[in-house]
This record gives sequence, structure tokens and C-alpha cells, in this order.
Amino acid sequence: MPLSDLAEKYSWLSIVAPPEKYLRPDYYDRVLKDYIFEGKRDIEFLRERCGSISEDVHVVEFGPGSGRATEVALNSIKNIKSLTLVDLSDWMLEKCQQRFADKKFIEYVKSDSVDFLLATREVYDFAFSLWSFSHSTHQNLQNLGIEHGSEKVRRALVKFLIENLKANGSFYLMHFDSLSDEQRISIKQRKRDNPIFVDDQKESPSKLLIDEILANLKLQGIIEFTATHYDGKPLEFSSLEEALEYYTNFHMECHFNSSAMIGEIITELSVDLEKHRDKDGIIRIIPGCFVYDIKRLSKPIASVL
Repeated sequence: MPLSDLAEKYSWLSIVAPPEKYLRPDYYDRVLKDYIFEGKRDIEFLRERCGSISEDVHVVEFGPGSGRATEVALNSIKNIKSLTLVDLSDWMLEKCQQRFADKKFIEYVKSDSVDFLLATREVYDFAFSLWSFSHSTHQNLQNLGIEHGSEKVRRALVKFLIENLKANGSFYLMHFDSLSDEQRISIKQRKRDNPIFVDDQKESPSKLLIDEILANLKLQGIIEFTATHYDGKPLEFSSLEEALEYYTNFHMECHFNSSAMIGEIITELSVDLEKHRDKDGIIRIIPGCFVYDIKRLSKPIASVL
């Protein structure tokens, strides 16, 4: 089907978002599905974790988006001294500035998360990211290639955990499970022009790299961490068109919407999505995630640099 006919059939294909902006906040909030693991939404995991954070802390969030996790942190951590929100999208930062206009202790930084790790000189008690840090990692791997991208991410994360996270401070993040049903469907299309996803039989290079970095730091006695895997409640789509919009615009960030490949992508997505349609007509697709909880130990910095 010609691109013009596809655009007429699927109006949401007209949405275009530059990579550095992602989606507009209101549209993002409208299409985002609830991710539920063991009966809890992703932000409920964060709420529970924030409940154990001490008072009067310095906090940084990577990829706040429209601020849904930010609000949880603000409501769950007592007396935050400072909160730094790091996002590459000025659309999202503007949304957060409007949403939290009364919070004068919030700093807004327009930056890629990995670049921020390398540049910051501040020291934090708590860092967190729901999903976004994994995106930053794989974008750096894609843009720089596996070898140079891995070197940059490794240098950034090691530097941050040693120099910018206080002793007994923690970094909490959620990373997508690339072997989940949900991600397999997406990666099948994303690997068309993203070389880091060539092997879809093992976890994504971003997760494997993070695992390697954390394992080495743990071996040196610098951190402790847990990485817990969860299969989620199936995401539900009442129609094929709803599922197609979610995959092309949310998962693939509108990347292929004006591409000559979009017709083929829509066809393949339709076939893959229909495999998950239940007898009641609902398309149900199981997501998965890894929850990392990283604690910086009190080993003196000078002994590990």
C-alpha cells in the first residue's frame, strides 16, 4: 500500500518525533499502557523503594518524561534537598517544569543520560530511572557502534557510581526484557536499521553491558546489587489498529512513520500481533523487565581509583 494511502488509513502515522524530543508529553501519556508486575504498576515498585530512602537527600532522575515517576518520588521521599531531572527532550522538561512549578529545589537538565553521568560533578544520595536509562544506553551503542559505545557507557557508569553516588547511596532502575513477547515484536522491526539488535536470541547489548559493568564493580567491592526479573500482566489491545499505533509510535518512537519501509513494517507487525489475539478478540502481549537496585558501598574512593 502506498505511503499516502497508509497515512490516510492510519492517521497516527502522521506523527513525527525527532529522536532528541521523543513524543509530545500529552500524546505519550495518552497511549502509554500500565506495566504491571506481580500485581504492582512499575511506579508502585518505585514508591516502595522510595519509602526506604532517608530524609534530606539529593536525588537525580534519568528520563522523567512527563513526570509520573517524579511525582511518586516527591510524594514518597521526605524533605528532598535537591532533585535533578535529566532528559534529552525539551518537550518533556517543559512539561515537568509546568507540573512541578512550585518545587523550587528542582533543577532541569537537557542532556542524554550517559553524557550527564560523564559530566556531572554533583554527589547524590539516590538515583533512579524507570526504563529511560536503558534507552540512553542502547542509543549510545547505536550511535557510536558497539565497541566505542560500550567504552563510553562503561566509563560513564563506573565514574558515576564511584564519584557521584555517596557511600550507602543507591541507584534504582528498570530495564526492559528484550526476550519478552512484547519486546521481540518491536526488536524484529527495530533491527532493520539498528545493528545492536542483530541477535534477538539473547538479551539486548545494553542489558548485557550493564550486567558486565555492575558485576565487575561488585567483584571489586565497590557496590552490591540485585537484578530481579519479572514477567508482567499482558498488555491489552482492543483492536489491531490500537496495537499498531502503540508499536510504531511508542516502541519505535515514530522512527519509521515516513520511511519507505513502513508498509512492510505494518504488514509484519499485523501478522505478529494477530498471533496474540485471544478468543475474546483482545490482543494480549506479555511484557518483561529487570529491576536493578544498586548500592554504593562505603569503601574509600581513593582505594578503587
